[in-house]
Amino acid sequence: MLYVTVVHNTAVPNALAVDWIGKNLYWSDTEKRIIEVSKLNGLYPTVLVSKRVKFPRDLSLDPQAGPMALTIDYVNHRLYWADENHIEFSDMDGSHRHK
Repeated sequence: MLYVTVVHNTAVPNALAVDWIGKNLYWSDTEKRIIEVSKLNGLYPTVLVSKRVKFPRDLSLDPQAGPMALTIDYVNHRLYWADENHIEFSDMDGSHRHK
């Protein structure tokens, strides 16, 4: 069986999500405390989020129907999501929405 490493220089990869429409691969690294993205073949790796990320453990994508990523900040009681070309957040009930 042949195994291929797609992404290099990742310390502790935790969550993984595939955007089959945009052909992107998203992952979180709990040691580096970042969220990254690359093409499915590993090209063009880019850090998406690197500030104020404590332990990124989960990712979810729904490129057809809505936000492309969603996560909960339990400490600050906020929802964060990415949609198109920006990241937004709000309080847990959807109030106080910001870009």
